[in-house]
Amino acid sequence: YFTLHFPLQLFCFIFSSVVYDLLNSPDCLPDLLQGGLVEQGVNEAFILTTFKLQPKTGTTVFGLYNPRDNSKYFEFTVLGKLNRAVLRYLRSDRRMSSVTFNNIPLADGQRHRLLFHLKGMQQGPGGVELHLDCRLVETVRDLPSVFQGLPAGYGVVELKSMQGKAEEELEELKLVVGDTFENVASLQNCHQQGDSVQTLGVNTKQLSNQMLDLTKVINELKDVLIQQVKETSFLRNTISECQACGLGGSEVMKQKCAPGVCFRGDMCIETEDGVECGPCPDGYTGDGFSCDDVDECQFNPCFPGVKCVNTAPGFRCDACPLGYSGLAVEGVGVVYAQTNKQVCDDIDECKEPNNGQCTANSLCHNSAGSYVCGGCKTGYTGDQVKGCKPERSCGNSLTNPCDVNAQCFQERDGSITCQCGIGWAGNGYLCGKDTDIDGYPDEKLKCKDMLCKKDNCMRVPNSGQEDADKDGQGDACDTDADGDGILNEQVDLIPLHTHTHTHTHTHTHTHTHTHTH
Repeated sequence: YFTLHFPLQLFCFIFSSVVYDLLNSPDCLPDLLQGGLVEQGVNEAFILTTFKLQPKTGTTVFGLYNPRDNSKYFEFTVLGKLNRAVLRYLRSDRRMSSVTFNNIPLADGQRHRLLFHLKGMQQGPGGVELHLDCRLVETVRDLPSVFQGLPAGYGVVELKSMQGKAEEELEELKLVVGDTFENVASLQNCHQQGDSVQTLGVNTKQLSNQMLDLTKVINELKDVLIQQVKETSFLRNTISECQACGLGGSEVMKQKCAPGVCFRGDMCIETEDGVECGPCPDGYTGDGFSCDDVDECQFNPCFPGVKCVNTAPGFRCDACPLGYSGLAVEGVGVVYAQTNKQVCDDIDECKEPNNGQCTANSLCHNSAGSYVCGGCKTGYTGDQVKGCKPERSCGNSLTNPCDVNAQCFQERDGSITCQCGIGWAGNGYLCGKDTDIDGYPDEKLKCKDMLCKKDNCMRVPNSGQEDADKDGQGDACDTDADGDGILNEQVDLIPLHTHTHTHTHTHTHTHTHTHTH
């Protein structure tokens, strides 16, 4: 039996690490990705997963998604029938990218261990190393954007993991921060050859130095071997798919449509030669096997000044800015973005009746998306605060002697003439309300001019002011214009001012009235 001894510093370092069990507590991941890792200053992290799949099956082991539009941040999928695996992720430039791993038999009924080593999350070159069953199989020279920090808010990121049959199992899914690669790998029973051998009686310091040298050589050989494996795998895959290399060997099994072969399942077409993928749908570009979202916003479909939001797929324009009217626009594809640009029409705020909410009798100047209140109109004086009132001066710069409801005219000889406006009457220096607009005010004005007298028919126009019976009520509105006691509506054959009365008195007090007409 061996007795294992660990330095005290190692125990301190181990206890400073944090392991998050994402299967039992999946809700902790959004908090970490939306600021938790950044606040802790985490520069590297590890995702560990152990799973078992039945032969020739395919599934998504786990993925990070935006639940608002179901777009992908990070997704690892196994294609069992093809002995392939695909890693799809959203790059830092907001475009989708994918990495395909060929000749990786992950769906064989055996347990497999995956370790994603995330580097450069805060500083330094970013990237991802994929370790399969304690062996480095791929290095991605780009850090997925989801691990560089997501904006705060509810419903931004969601974790989904494999939901398999009874014989298929996702044993673990963990996130580890604050530890070294060697310690994290040991959680998957990797690098067990590094255990202490102090009980053999060998000098520990000397053995440690030799082990460091040996580890360095092994790492160099490992890098060379990995490159050779990649080249050999590529060559083997090319030969197996080459239909022109038939040398009498066994018939090559034709590839068939399976989930994940094409970008979308309905794009997969089985042919005599194998599988073809249809063109990428609108809003995407690629070869059909892999499709990346097109940023339609680069074609400027929105009105100037309006925010364009790129979606996957498609785009969306926000509402027109203040001072403009128009519809919000959204669509999918480059052609739609080029032919259906957002139109926002300027609103003329100066149109009546509001005059742009400028003070009455002032100027309103409309501009693109706005307006400006100017000075008072001609004939008015004041400003936007005090208001605009009729000015009290004539063209000769003298004080205007006219009534506020009258117009001032300068004659050729320089004299001033005042004339009451429509609906007003008087001598121009004083003006009163004129209801029937016949040139005479409704009430007597404090002036001696004929035009200052009260209108004798306030509601019936009578510019001559005729009054036959001199009762102060004009003939135009007097029900008994001649004052003879007989209303105008009755038959009255006696002319005005021609009534002669002859009285003959008898002792019998008989009165005889003789009317001479």
